[in-house]
Amino acid sequence: MKGEVVTRRILARRQARPRYYRHPFTHTGPTRETKAAFEAFLTAHGYAVAPFTVEDSDYAFAKAYADARRAGNAALAEKVRDAYLDYQDAMFAFFEAESRDLFGREVAQILLVHANELNAAAMEEVLARLRRRGYAFVSLDEALRDEAYRSADGYVGPVGPSWLHRWRAGRGGDVQAALRREPDPPAWVMRLVKSPSP
Repeated sequence: MKGEVVTRRILARRQARPRYYRHPFTHTGPTRETKAAFEAFLTAHGYAVAPFTVEDSDYAFAKAYADARRAGNAALAEKVRDAYLDYQDAMFAFFEAESRDLFGREVAQILLVHANELNAAAMEEVLARLRRRGYAFVSLDEALRDEAYRSADGYVGPVGPSWLHRWRAGRGGDVQAALRREPDPPAWVMRLVKSPSP
């Protein structure tokens, strides 16, 4: 709320206002009561939650990439970048299948992307690969017109999963089984992530 004082003033210069909120780590609440209370708070302050359906652990790959660059290991940085792109392909394939399983079609996907050195270096290829998968790019407002986004978010817990998992929970489905089906980043990348930064 303190930061919003500045944000609202800046946006007002462009005849705009803050509209969307993304939960840190996309954790929406560990209990139903906490989740409901915060949703009420957001509504009272004019915010809608910015959901996502696809995430690709870019923050993990980004650490490994940045560490390799800082260490002057261009070959390793490139290997991490390539692994990230391949992993993103795997995650899109996974979430597209989840979408078909839940809705019998592919919904308008929303990709969670962080601003980092890796995405700056990889974004041109990320976008090219998404185009090859048949994606076109639209505003968040337009994506949210897909009726799937009116599905119940039934997830409550300690992590911040895709809204596809949340909608599965809203239908009484097994979210933990869906999370276990998600592809994991390569083990060697995760070892780099857990190692101390140079």
